[in-house]
Amino acid sequence: MSRAGAALAVAKAVSEAVSKAAAALVLSAVLLSVVGPVAAGRSSDKSKGCSFPAEWEGQWFQLGQQGVIINGSAMHGKGHCVESDGDKYIMMDKNDAGKQSCYGCMIIYQRHMDVLQYKEAWPCKDYGDQNIEQLCGDVHSDNPLHSMFRKQPKDGPVRCPFAHPPYTFSYNKGTGDCQSPVSRVDSCMDSSRLLIRNAACADVAGTQDLVEELECLATWKDGPYQYMVGKLSRPELGGVFQSDEESYRCFVYENVNNTTQIAVSPDASCTGIPSPSDGSKVMKLTRADLSHTRCKFPPWVVQHRHWYSLDKARLYNFTHTNSSFRHEVREDPNLTTMMASMALMSHGAQAPPTYSTGALAAGLQGDRHKRNELVGVCHSVQEAVAPSRDAAQAQPASGSGSGHDRKMARFVVHVTSGCESGYICMQFYERDNHVIEVQQSYKYAAVPDEACSADFFDTKTLPYVTLITAHPHTRKCPHVGRYIVDGQISQQRRKRKAIESNIAVTDPDTSHLDNFADCAENSFQSLAVGCQSHSNDIMEFHSTCSNMATSYSCHGTWEENGTSYLIASTSKSSGAKRFCFIYTREMLPIADGYNRLDGKHGPMAAARRSSILRLSTVAESCQRDIVPGHNGAWAFNLTVEGQCDNYGVDGTDGATTAQLSGILITAALIAIASLSALR
Repeated sequence: MSRAGAALAVAKAVSEAVSKAAAALVLSAVLLSVVGPVAAGRSSDKSKGCSFPAEWEGQWFQLGQQGVIINGSAMHGKGHCVESDGDKYIMMDKNDAGKQSCYGCMIIYQRHMDVLQYKEAWPCKDYGDQNIEQLCGDVHSDNPLHSMFRKQPKDGPVRCPFAHPPYTFSYNKGTGDCQSPVSRVDSCMDSSRLLIRNAACADVAGTQDLVEELECLATWKDGPYQYMVGKLSRPELGGVFQSDEESYRCFVYENVNNTTQIAVSPDASCTGIPSPSDGSKVMKLTRADLSHTRCKFPPWVVQHRHWYSLDKARLYNFTHTNSSFRHEVREDPNLTTMMASMALMSHGAQAPPTYSTGALAAGLQGDRHKRNELVGVCHSVQEAVAPSRDAAQAQPASGSGSGHDRKMARFVVHVTSGCESGYICMQFYERDNHVIEVQQSYKYAAVPDEACSADFFDTKTLPYVTLITAHPHTRKCPHVGRYIVDGQISQQRRKRKAIESNIAVTDPDTSHLDNFADCAENSFQSLAVGCQSHSNDIMEFHSTCSNMATSYSCHGTWEENGTSYLIASTSKSSGAKRFCFIYTREMLPIADGYNRLDGKHGPMAAARRSSILRLSTVAESCQRDIVPGHNGAWAFNLTVEGQCDNYGVDGTDGATTAQLSGILITAALIAIASLSALR
């Protein structure tokens, strides 16, 4: 073969080899373009995985599980999510041997921010052979529905769906209807709580007297029914929740013809309640007596929405409907004693049920409720109550600024404190346009008719709570004049003497004593009432160790059975403080008071008699057990010294001066007539 032929043969061989290589490259590219993405896509999906919604993260309770924690793609006890489509999640977990991966499907429904439900199937098939629809095809409609409840609800407790208690109800636990005596559902201060009072029926097995407190956690609608999940606790056990298994319950309910029918789950899940008429316990709720919708408090009470006790420890806020109020106790050392004394009495019962007192005592512990608040709703106005002899004598005293007879009204009020409720009797007294007093029973009655009976309400023994508005008007002070302070007694001095004598003494709060002159002995020398040139509504205490005077503004006074009560306030940089001055007036014989005036005897002696005011002060309310001049935060004996420059002797507001002037004029005319006759 020539060299030229050999070169052609080599070139042909190279060309064929290049062509075959190019064809192989093209085929490889085609295969990669078709097969590569499929394989890469499957590999990418598995490695990428999926994550649960961020709002699901946290700790959940599920019956039968040790504790479920959701975090990212992990669900403790179920494994890791590897793929999701809507509410379908492919989960990967270890098989029973703990080695080989096992795949399953969970279909998860978010019913509420704090409630998840799911159905699942774990065929443990090779995930690589199936897509998500095939793997989740093993989840059927009859698979069990599992429920998970968030341990720390993000939304917090919700308003209970059974609006506007109280209700009465009957219930059936599978042994027959328990209808008599009726059971009750009462509201709590917190709208997310209800108090369920189950009554025992003697002729129905399985029923018992049981009080349960329900905290509503979440509500949702599924199909034709409404659902709720809540936690039940036992007030007589201290109001604390028991184990989660004992506390969580699911409720399905519907409203039919003014009746709410509820089925309660038998355990801490939402299974076993296919409808509101089918459950381990079925309740039928009916609205209780609605008399309170027709009851209103009187205009002279609700004309001011906010009433305060003198020390501002108590606050009554009346609503714009004039039918309800909220009573807040801010600082009251007697609150525990007062509230613990309340007991819910069953109608006709010889003694309160054992749970009641315990529930009330428990209500004072901890911070689960606003234990220092009470809500009252006017239930009924009592028939016109004829004032007692004592009450009839409670008239505005001289200088109070009002001369008409003051009003009194009595009501039955439904009250709720924490989750305890019942009926009390309240009696209001009008003392001035901006001063009222109230007496109320502290023992709860189970039925309205008992609230104002003698067993629950006795005006002779119940304390008065004196209430005043935030900015009361001033009134003319009574007994205008100048006085000398005798026999001053203070709690501070009594306490000091007791300490010196190594005697233990427990005194009420004396923090208000700083309103008086800041002297070592807190000693006062004199009192001027209504003697300021520009105002007759001021009284001033003058101290022996200071040129400063402590001034009080008068806000109203009344007399009751020979004892007078004056509401007064003083303003300091720390704020106004109010006091009740309780006093009696004792007229002195002419000889005892005569020298103090002018040291003379004559025909005007009757008009110049002096008097002693025995006075005590308190800073909470106008207590009826105070003996004026003897006990109280401060006690004084005041002897009249003389008249103000522009007022009559002994605080008679010019009356005595007018009388004296009349006598003097008459005497002058007689003298002139006598002189004329002599001439």
